[in-house]
Amino acid sequence: MKIGIIGAGNVATQLALGLNDKNNIISGVFNRDINKAKELAAKVNSVVVTHPTHLIAKSDLIIISINDDAIEQIAKEFPHDCNTIIVHTAGSVEMSVFAHLKNYGVLYPLQTFTKESTTDLILVPFLIEANNEPTQNTLTQLANQLSRTVKPITSSQRQLIHVAAAFSCNFVNHLYTLSSQFLNMHQIDFELLKPLINETTQKALSTSPYDAQTGPAIRNDTKTISKHLTLLQGNKSMKEIYNILTNSITNTYRYN
Repeated sequence: MKIGIIGAGNVATQLALGLNDKNNIISGVFNRDINKAKELAAKVNSVVVTHPTHLIAKSDLIIISINDDAIEQIAKEFPHDCNTIIVHTAGSVEMSVFAHLKNYGVLYPLQTFTKESTTDLILVPFLIEANNEPTQNTLTQLANQLSRTVKPITSSQRQLIHVAAAFSCNFVNHLYTLSSQFLNMHQIDFELLKPLINETTQKALSTSPYDAQTGPAIRNDTKTISKHLTLLQGNKSMKEIYNILTNSITNTYRYN
């Protein structure tokens, strides 16, 4: 399949690499930063185009993988009589952003990506949505090349999953950042926490996050909680987050 790529960030890069590895042709790359477009195009033996619509004649499918807020504007660039399938990869943007087009959908990989490390896409769930059956079949076949988990899903379901992903990934990683910064302030190596982080993750995956919960909040250990808050006295932001999460845990297990 001939596939055009709009974007050159983390998701665009991983998808382009994965699709190219499966013998699809990356027909062209568009990105507002032409140097980034050139960098990605070079990795997948492709060319740079200077406008999104230049990909239409070259492509069976165009994947838009850019900042969520910019998708609607890019979508407007494509004419209503365009026969090429147009999809985006965002978790929070409705499929209806393409409603003026003939064939469109969503190809959402449920994973966090970085350009610097290659992700094994076979383990990544791909959630797909399309406006008609032929497009749905095309997206299913394409996603099945990359992943063993391909599921049709609605825009509203995808948005709910995206919220849950923010809690499971973005917020958790931010807590790691705060932990690291807090220890660095006191000249303590964050490496000491990594076995704990690994074990916590494994327990959540092997049982359930609810059953894996430990710590002073679930025990209602007010003395330890008070000590922690005293140690956080000089960091208002962390203290507020500690209180919010402690109260949330306490309320979740209140009637156990």
